[in-house]
Amino acid sequence: MLSLNGMPVGFIPQHGITNTPMTAINSVMTGASLAKSATYGYYAQTYAGMEWDGQQFMKILDDIKASGAIFEAAVMPVESWRGYSATDNSQAIAVAKIMRKITDEGVDVRLRFAHEANYYTTTTAKASGGAYYAGGADAMQTFKVAFKEVAQACAKYAPSVEMVYSPNMANLTELKAWAPSTSLFKYVAVDYYPETQSELSVDSFVSKVKPFHDYFTADSDRKFIIAESGLHINTTKSARLQWLEILTSEAVQTALPNLISVTWFNLNLESATGGDFDYRIMDWRASKAYNAPLLSMLEDARPASSTRRSSTSSTTKKTPSKTSATHSKSHATALKGDASTSKGRGNKSKVKACKAASSETNSAQPTSSEASADHLTLTEAQVSQSMSSMAIVRDIGHRGKRAHGRLHDAIKKVLT
Repeated sequence: MLSLNGMPVGFIPQHGITNTPMTAINSVMTGASLAKSATYGYYAQTYAGMEWDGQQFMKILDDIKASGAIFEAAVMPVESWRGYSATDNSQAIAVAKIMRKITDEGVDVRLRFAHEANYYTTTTAKASGGAYYAGGADAMQTFKVAFKEVAQACAKYAPSVEMVYSPNMANLTELKAWAPSTSLFKYVAVDYYPETQSELSVDSFVSKVKPFHDYFTADSDRKFIIAESGLHINTTKSARLQWLEILTSEAVQTALPNLISVTWFNLNLESATGGDFDYRIMDWRASKAYNAPLLSMLEDARPASSTRRSSTSSTTKKTPSKTSATHSKSHATALKGDASTSKGRGNKSKVKACKAASSETNSAQPTSSEASADHLTLTEAQVSQSMSSMAIVRDIGHRGKRAHGRLHDAIKKVLT
């Protein structure tokens, strides 16, 4: 599996306006004699009164399968918790059955159900104009009940799925208060996007996440993952690579011994929405020079032998899939996209998920120049084949920040 400083690394790819399927990302990696992405993050939403059919995931299932990565599925119950209660768990069952369809294809799944519920249930999230969950005085308890129903449904219908408690960055008191029963989840995750240069340090990052990491993973077999990360700053690719280096550094690994993977939010929302940032650290369509810094980092950090995180009992499923030999239970999620410049909770970078779904396929194909010898080692025929084998949805599984109404509006305009 792909790693940096011994830490498994993965991506959230971009499907939609600017297609960057994981198949293409992995072609760049393997073309440089590197391993494939360790994790694959993506998003989907459920809505009240509509039994979820999982179309956001089903349309990219071929790409998920081909990646060989651990799939970190973020399922968002937008606007209502209907179907997620003890008296009506129909939507929870629907979620579990879709997860089963994915695991039946040999894919290992980590389910981040209702991630960042401590943010998405707030009036701030609703006012942003993007995705949000039903709030109110009982929002915390409602979330806990819903999480339990989904966990129980998965235990029955998709037993190999592993649940993840994935709140928005906040103080430990709040994160403890929102936590479902620890018996229901195997992983805890954090989505974190620095918004200032001053946050780009080991000390700053560790000070924010270590209390959460220690409380939920000490003296247990639970593990910690960075489910999404990137920089919510109008900055350079070099700065983004610096942040990835920090997240995977030996210093961070020492401070957070139960951190097992990092996932990067590899989307370009600057061109897609006309208002946000470019979060990418690699681009399969770009020149070799564009991707060289990342590939060089990964090559330089390549261990001489297996890493200490490459395969451990705590990261291996009881029922391994056909691809489990090529990747261990480690993941990461790098996050987000947003159109606003407002801060997250406190001074922490928080990411809101905003998604515009469409059943249209994206027919973008690379030109011969994009696939030429002057570019990445991915031929036009290879790209065409991989793209046609996937039902690429014209969706953007991306995150926005609190005030990301402009992003939401921009996406709606693009997709309609």
